[in-house]
Amino acid sequence: MVFISLRPGSSVAILALRPGSNVAILALRPGSTVAILALRPGSSVAILALRPGSSVAILALRPGSSVAILALRPGSSVAVLGLFVRGNGLLGRVARDIVQAGFDISAMQMYHLDKSTAEEFLEVYRGVVAEYPEMVSELCSGACVAMALTHQHGGACVEQFRQFVGPADPEIARHLRPSTLRAKYGHNKLKNGVHCTDLADDGMLEVEYFFKILQ
Repeated sequence: MVFISLRPGSSVAILALRPGSNVAILALRPGSTVAILALRPGSSVAILALRPGSSVAILALRPGSSVAILALRPGSSVAVLGLFVRGNGLLGRVARDIVQAGFDISAMQMYHLDKSTAEEFLEVYRGVVAEYPEMVSELCSGACVAMALTHQHGGACVEQFRQFVGPADPEIARHLRPSTLRAKYGHNKLKNGVHCTDLADDGMLEVEYFFKILQ
């Protein structure tokens, strides 16, 4: 684990600590402490107290251990970053953009989802989205990173983050909303970079699914 202090105006863009390692990078506001942790698939990370000037408390657990995550506030949303983002060294950039857009990452964990778990999580899209089978295959094709998010100023986090993520098709996003996450980091409609909670009522359900049920 590596800790560094950021000077005002600086940011972090470190993509790998060691060749072949998986890296979770969190870029906080100036004056905060940034924790950079090389994660192995299946390991767990709890991140607390993401506030300006604070330190980040990180608990790295061995696979199979449980995670105690505090202060998952009502109104939380979930972001799931798939293999395309993680495998192309984009995780740190996406996390930086999320924080700079006014969202707090209150918990983050890496998962290897099997097919049945991916199907369960994406169940709401079955029979609604034609690409549902392909969405399941993509989600369980490799390690993904789930984040629990809240907005730094409160309010409707699910809706605000969904707007920040952008249209499901990155090509449409690049034409209509080029500053959104999918416009910047998505490849196609299946490898679109980031899954986000669609409905406000599902926000805490998805947070609890990843950070309680799957523990």
